Amino acid sequence: MAETKKLLSLVADHPVMSQELKEKIHELEEEIFKIPQAAADPSTTLYFWGGPVVGSIGIDAVFAGQIIKPFQNMVAADFSQRHREAVARKGRRRGEKDSRLLLTALPRGSFGLKLSRAESNELFEDSELSDTLVHVTQLIDSAKSEKRLEDNLSHFSIRVVSGLKEFLNVLSRSKAGLRMETGNLRFELSPEEALQAFDDDPPLAQQGMGDIGAHHVVGAFGTG
Repeated sequence: MAETKKLLSLVADHPVMSQELKEKIHELEEEIFKIPQAAADPSTTLYFWGGPVVGSIGIDAVFAGQIIKPFQNMVAADFSQRHREAVARKGRRRGEKDSRLLLTALPRGSFGLKLSRAESNELFEDSELSDTLVHVTQLIDSAKSEKRLEDNLSHFSIRVVSGLKEFLNVLSRSKAGLRMETGNLRFELSPEEALQAFDDDPPLAQQGMGDIGAHHVVGAFGTG
């Protein structure tokens, strides 16, 4: 493209060649426009420190399994809600297989678990899962602030909220800290912040939950 435009500048006064080059540039621009944009990487990395981690050597296997399960549940529920249909409180979620994450790497730092979507030929599904991972990351990050958490909960289904409660429960009882990276989003949640977020009974009785009544939210985070 650049070479063609450069050549056009050299023959701008030639009536035939300049017209042919202009048409060529137009064709190239149309071809470039048809090329699909690369989807955002549908993956996230969770780094841990504290109780279940032994330096950069390893992480407790039971903890790893326990922390991945509620995270996957949050992702599946949010993916279904945003990109398939409103998620029911129980039962199989539509599009669940499209939001399944694989443990694809164990990055060293503290000690990390990289979760990624299996390779797919569906460009839009990659983009949709990336979108869900961003929303779930922002929700977990907001747990550090009661006000932000209240504001965010109104955008999530009860199944996502229940997954968040269990995720924070695993962190707090294991005395684990979290650093999370999803795309250009990065944040840390200390063991103390995780414990406080899990133990607190936020004043959520007036908070909406989309199609789900506010009293269900209180049930997810406390006895209300």
